[in-house]
This record gives sequence, structure tokens and C-alpha cells, in this order.
Amino acid sequence: MSFSELGLDPLILKSVLAAGYENATPVQMQAIPAALTGRDLLVSSNTGSGKTAAFLLPSIQRLLAEPTIKSMGPRVLVLTPTRELALQVEKSAMTYGKDMRRFRTACLVGGAPYGLQLKRLSQPVDVVVATPGRLIDHLERGKIDFSLLEVLVLDEADRMLDILHQPAFAHAGKAHRNAGAAGAAGTADAVDVVFGLAWQDKVDDVADAC
Repeated sequence: MSFSELGLDPLILKSVLAAGYENATPVQMQAIPAALTGRDLLVSSNTGSGKTAAFLLPSIQRLLAEPTIKSMGPRVLVLTPTRELALQVEKSAMTYGKDMRRFRTACLVGGAPYGLQLKRLSQPVDVVVATPGRLIDHLERGKIDFSLLEVLVLDEADRMLDILHQPAFAHAGKAHRNAGAAGAAGTADAVDVVFGLAWQDKVDDVADAC
């Protein structure tokens, strides 16, 4: 199946095709149309299956709808277990969102200058990609506004089980639920997208807490 058959906006589809992708992988064929309808997703998918595009493309497409309430953002939060994966996800997000107006991302990971991350968060941001530890640092300092958070993605959630139960993460999950209940940005309810490699019962518990 080609990406043009998945219901993607022409602006997003243009970026996908420009990146050299024409046909969707099995996980993309299943996840993208479901996510575009606003459904929560629990997905077991291996590395190299195309899972990053599977959650980023529908998440970025939601950003085409202008928010009715002004906020510093983000509207999309992606949590990853490692710095390397977070950097890869942000790079992909910039690729798929490059034709959008004022599309901004921030990558919050350890081993990177804290001051530069604060500078990114001091301006409106659409997508934040973070590792749990550094996200908790910013949360505890009150540096992130989650009032308009629409999409919460846990990438490789099975590798983050312990830290995702910490109180600071629970704060992000609560803000996400509140945004959905309030109809954030005038769009559909907030969406949870949970991807796992080796699925465990505990991942379901984390998903229920989101």
C-alpha cells in the first residue's frame, strides 16, 4: 500500500515522498489510519519496521489544525529510552514537518547543554522528544507547559517501565488527560500511542496510566 492511500494530508505526504518513501510498511498501514481517527494505540513492533513514521506522521498531521488557545506547547510529546533514539526521532520529525509553517521541535536528553534546551522551551514548540530523566529535570523546574498536550507517544515503552511510574511522569500524563477532556486546540480528544518491542503486562499498566 502506498502512503497516498493512508489518508495523510498532501503537505505531510509531500515530505514523505521527498524523503524517498513511497510504500508503507505493515505497521504503518495499520497504525497511521487508526491514529488519524484519534484512537489510542498499543503496538508491538520491531526496530526497523517503520514504527517512527507510524507514530510521527499522524501526530504531525494533527498540528495542521491551529490551536484555539495560545500556549508554549508542546502539542506532541515523544518519550524514548535512550539519547540516541531521541535524536533520531527528532530528526525524523523535522523531515516530515519541514513544509509546515513555524514547525518547531525540541530534544531534551542528557549529555546536551541544559541552557540550549531551556532556550528552545522558552519559545513555542510543537513536538518535544525526550528521555525520561531529562524530561523529569525540566518538569520539576516548571519549564514545560503541557496545557495543550494532545499526543503522548511512548517509544519502546518496555524499556522505560520503572521510570514511567515516577510522580513527575504522572504529572505529564495528568496534563495530557486534562487537555483531552478540555478539547485542547479545538481538535479530537488527546491520543496515547504506546510502542513496545518485547511486550509485557506492565506496559499495559503504563498505558492505562497515560
